This record gives sequence, structure tokens and C-alpha cells, in this order.
Amino acid sequence: MFRIISPTGEQQIPVLTWKQHLDAVTKNESFGDTEKKEILDGIQKVIEVFGEDWPQQAAKTGHPLLHYLQIDDWWTQLWLADLGRRLGFLEGIPKFNDLLKRLKNSDQYIGAEPELDTASRIKAAGFAIELYPKVKKGEADIKTTVDGDELYLEVTSLEESRTWRRAWNTFDQLGFPYVFDREVEIHSRIHKILAKPRVSEFRAKMERAIAKVKVTKEYEYVGEKQVFDCLVLHRGNRGQLDTLLNTYRMEKGRIGPPLPEDDMRRLESKFWDEIVQIPRNKPSVIVVYCQSSQFYKGDDFFDELVYGIEDTIYEHNNLVFGIVVNRLDAKGKNICLRKPNYTLVRKSRHGWLSEDVIIIENRYSSFTHSQKLIAAFTDN
Repeated sequence: MFRIISPTGEQQIPVLTWKQHLDAVTKNESFGDTEKKEILDGIQKVIEVFGEDWPQQAAKTGHPLLHYLQIDDWWTQLWLADLGRRLGFLEGIPKFNDLLKRLKNSDQYIGAEPELDTASRIKAAGFAIELYPKVKKGEADIKTTVDGDELYLEVTSLEESRTWRRAWNTFDQLGFPYVFDREVEIHSRIHKILAKPRVSEFRAKMERAIAKVKVTKEYEYVGEKQVFDCLVLHRGNRGQLDTLLNTYRMEKGRIGPPLPEDDMRRLESKFWDEIVQIPRNKPSVIVVYCQSSQFYKGDDFFDELVYGIEDTIYEHNNLVFGIVVNRLDAKGKNICLRKPNYTLVRKSRHGWLSEDVIIIENRYSSFTHSQKLIAAFTDN
């Protein structure tokens, strides 16, 4: 087991080795033999592609995948297995190593993971693909052939890499510490993305509070109004939890910092930014990934979303589809909704979250609207 070094120099957050993840799957009685083999094969592929020492490297760099390596639970194992399955679809194709370098890079992972997901969907659907093909203005993300026509795909994330990375770093340092401590439990809320010196200040205060609670067997509150709230409670004193949470106006669990909520403006901007990356006379698809449950505001929101961006898509004759992949942090009912101006499919992924795929067909495009390409996003 590896550990991440905290800002105060103490070793705190455990990171499981690959062997511990594999052993946990083997011992998990809730998985059947067939499912267990698929999960083990998937994680083994991640080990093969990322390397045996990957958890240690991720701990040193604060990689976004870190939270999947920290927790020994069925949902992390399912997620890692799915990552391995997607890697297996693409392994061996030209420029796969370029994508792998981006996936391993802490700063580039947020942009690279959607590229991996999109490319693996298309490859799994039977399309030949090319990663990072040359175009006049540099490189596109993916090229394939549909009905005899070259088709280019640009893939992006609604989350800005720097903002998302800072949010995760803040949460990793203040939200995850002492999750596995047997003496104390921590409930916290981070109200905004914090600067590193401020994170270090709160971590030091948390560590002092934890040390004190282990002696007094009581509780300590650490915080600053509208910045950070943290309740450190001795496990033997859990009877006070609800009262204390009410006193400090807190909720159970560890709540990370909110991300910017101007999603509609940023989504429209993403389509404009990405369309300039591909040849103007070639059919294209733009895929935008969203990984924030804040983006989802109920089923009626999809009508509003499509209303807000459809004319941006219609503006470009060569843009065949605009696709939005929205990931929710809860498992929901499967949905297949077909409306005149868009298709919405919701499916469960990794056994613990749902994914909405919103496909907006450009009715004004002169290029073929391939139902097989739509199926690549809705069936996989």
C-alpha cells in the first residue's frame, strides 16, 4: 500500500496496490464467476497498459484517477475494469501510445479520457479509426469512414482542465484524509476551489483537531464561513452526530467544491471552438463530455439544453451530429427518448452511475446521418 504525502509532511492517504485491487475482486462474493473474470481481465489490462508501478506514480503526481486507486470497493473495481475494456479496444492501433501518454499525464487526463471513451465506442461498433489524423490546421482527434465518406470527430470536456484539476486537488487533500481512520470520522464541505496555501492551512488545523479528538474522545470543528466546514468526531461519540451537524448547518459525508454553473454558455462555446479544428468540406461530429451532476437539472432540462445549442449545430453544414455525454453520480432508470430535434438515451455505467447521451442531428447537413454511428454512442 502506497501513501500520498500531505502538505504538512505526514503520510496520510493510502493508495491500494494493483494486487490489493485484484485480491478484493477475487474475494468479493457479490460477483458471479463470469462477472468476476471480466472484472479481473479488465483490471489486468489496465495494469498491463499503465504499468505495475502506476499507483505509486499517481500518488506522487495527484493524478485524477487517484480516487479510484484509494478505495477498495466494488464500484471502483467496476470502473477500473471498464477502463481496461476500453483500452483493450484501442491497444495496438497507430498513435495509441500518444493517447496513453495523455492519459498518464495528470494535467492532460481530463481531456484524454473522453477521447478514449469515444474512440473505443466507435471501434467497438465496427468502424476503423485513426487517432490524431493530420488536417490543415493541425490534428483532429479521431477519423473514421462512414458510408464511404471520411468523417472527423472532435472530442472535448465541458470541464476546463485547470479548474477541474484544482477542484480535485482541493477535494483530495481536504475531503479524503482519514477516510480509513478507525478512531475518528470526518464530515466536511468545501464551498469553493481553494489555493494551495489555504489547503495546507486547513490540513494542518484538521490534523491538530484529529489528534485532540483522539485524546478527548469528543469532537472538534474546523472551518471558515462560506469557505470550509469540517467536523471531526470520535467514533465512540456518534450519538451526537445529527445534533452537531444541525448546529454547524452541515450535511453528512464529504462534499467537494462546486464547479462553474454557466454550462449552457460554455457548451455553446465548445461547439464553436471545436468546429474550427476539422476540415470545412468533410462531415464531422463534435462530442462534448460533462462530468458534473450540477449539469443535470431534471428531464425537462434537456429540452432547454437542445433549444440553447441546436442552432449553433445547424450553422455548420459539415457538422452531422452534436453529441453531449452527461455523466451523473447516481444510478437512474434507463431512458430512450426520441424527439423531433434530438435523441436522449440514459444507461447505467460501472454499476453506480448513469450516463445521458444526447444526440442532436443536423437536419440542414448535406452529409449522411448514419444510424450505425448513433448506435455506437447509444448501445455501448
